[in-house]
Amino acid sequence: MADVLGGVTVLIVDQDVGFVFWLGEIFAELGCQAVPALDCTQAVSITSALNLKIDLVVVNPRLPGVSKMMKKLICAGRSLKVVVIRERNVEAISKLPAHAILDRPSGRGAISRQGWLNRIRNILRDLLLTGLE
Repeated sequence: MADVLGGVTVLIVDQDVGFVFWLGEIFAELGCQAVPALDCTQAVSITSALNLKIDLVVVNPRLPGVSKMMKKLICAGRSLKVVVIRERNVEAISKLPAHAILDRPSGRGAISRQGWLNRIRNILRDLLLTGLE
């Protein structure tokens, strides 16, 4: 799987620095290039400054400026896949066209790294089947 994903660049946008970097490590372990950002302004700034071609955006839809960020990323000419980070017990109405959903860990129970690795691997596999390249 890592060889197939070697060219996939993933932008991870969330306000929780630990969660962003933890997800980044998992995506990197699967062969992706992970790009962390703590807010939407930072995400646009990083992608513009480094002239990155983003394939997949993993984003918290409740962050301020999400719609504006997505428009700018889409204007960069790429067909993006979107994975929404959903918070448990929060009914967020998202206008983002999500291709997949990741539930944020609640912190109440044990978090299995292998479980998350498998979950993200399955999401990537599904997205590859629908044209993520």
